[in-house]
Amino acid sequence: MTLTNWKSNLINLTAVNAIITIAGFFTSTYIGKSLGPEGFGILAYAVAIGGIIAVNVRFGMDMTLLRDLYHYQDKSKEILVASVILRIIILIICFSTLLILNIYSVVTLSLGQLLVAFSSALIALQLNNYYDFLGNLKKSSIQNMV
Repeated sequence: MTLTNWKSNLINLTAVNAIITIAGFFTSTYIGKSLGPEGFGILAYAVAIGGIIAVNVRFGMDMTLLRDLYHYQDKSKEILVASVILRIIILIICFSTLLILNIYSVVTLSLGQLLVAFSSALIALQLNNYYDFLGNLKKSSIQNMV
């Protein structure tokens, strides 16, 4: 990676992270103001559950993926596909468990909260480490924005 590419990647990554942070602050403020304290608390609860699911889906797979990609560069596509499939399976298991707990009233969530939790858990399917491995931080930054 040349110095020019490195600078370009650093500028892109910094700009995207700044945009995400600023947009997130204003979005959270607006949502909190619109929903009120009780509604925002309900939303935060659903996002937190989604975050817990995302942690379980990732489960240290990011570092393992990077290690395997580095050691077996000729099989990088197969390793990546296996990682994504495994993450999807774990996501389905975790969300199914949440649905079962919701059915038996161990956890009480509305349909909206379940959808928010699921959308929050989808962050675990990001492939930023793969783009970092390829040295393409621009794609990694764009994926963060989406």
